[in-house]
Amino acid sequence: MTTMFPRMVLLALLLVLYSCDDAKIAAIERARTDSANRADPDKESLPPDSLLYEASFGDGNPSRVVIKPKTASAKAVVVLIHEMEGYGADEVFARAAADTLEAVLNSNGFKRAVLNTAFTYENKGLNAQQIYDLIMKAHEEDGEGGTDGVLDLRLRTISLEEDGQRWMNACNRNTVGIDGSGTGVSAVCPGWLRSAVENGHYSWLAAHYMHEYMHLLRFRHSAQKLQSVPYKIDAIVEKLAENPALRY
Repeated sequence: MTTMFPRMVLLALLLVLYSCDDAKIAAIERARTDSANRADPDKESLPPDSLLYEASFGDGNPSRVVIKPKTASAKAVVVLIHEMEGYGADEVFARAAADTLEAVLNSNGFKRAVLNTAFTYENKGLNAQQIYDLIMKAHEEDGEGGTDGVLDLRLRTISLEEDGQRWMNACNRNTVGIDGSGTGVSAVCPGWLRSAVENGHYSWLAAHYMHEYMHLLRFRHSAQKLQSVPYKIDAIVEKLAENPALRY
C-alpha cells in the first residue's frame, strides 16, 4: 500500500496537467514498465510531439510514461485539404505537413508569437490581435472557401501545361509557389516540393501553406516582401513547426 499510493497520485497528476485523452496516449502507454515482461517504448514509434517521462517510485524499477501534451485548451481551428493535384507519392507527406500546421495554429506559442509581432507593412489596417483573430476565424475571402473555423486548402503543383514556361522558369530560380488569388487553389513548384520531402522538412510545407493561405485572406506583398503579413506569419509557422517545444 505504501508504494501503490504515490504511484497512483503521480499518474493522476500527469493526467490532469496534460488533459490527455485515452485514444492519444493509449491509456498512458506502458505506464509502469516491468522489465521482466514488457519492453521499453521505442522513441521512434511515439506520436509526434510526445513527451517521454521516466520516474522512480523508490523500488528501484523506473517507470516510463508517454504523454501527448495539449497545445491549447481546445482545438480552435482545423486544417482541411479539399483537393490535391499533382502531388503523387508526396501526398502523404503533404497531409502530414497540414497536420503540423494545425498543431502550430492551435498552440499557445503561435498566439503569443503573432501578438508579439509588429505588422506595420501591408497589414490592411489591422493590428496583431486582429490579424490573429482573422486567422483563427478562417473565413476565406478568395476562392470557394468553406466553413468558418476551418482552413480550407485546395492544392496543386505548378505545371507547364497549366502555368506555362514563365512559371516553370520561375520555379527554377527562387519561386516557391503561386497564391490562390481568384481560384482559391494554391500551387507549389514541384522541385521545391521534392526538396522539402527529401529533406524531411514538414515545416517548410506547413509554412508555405500558411503563406498562401494569408493571400486567401487578401493580405498581399509587393516590394518589401519580408515585412509583409504573409511572410511574417509563414516565418512564425516554420519556426514553431521546427521547434515543438516553443508551442507551449
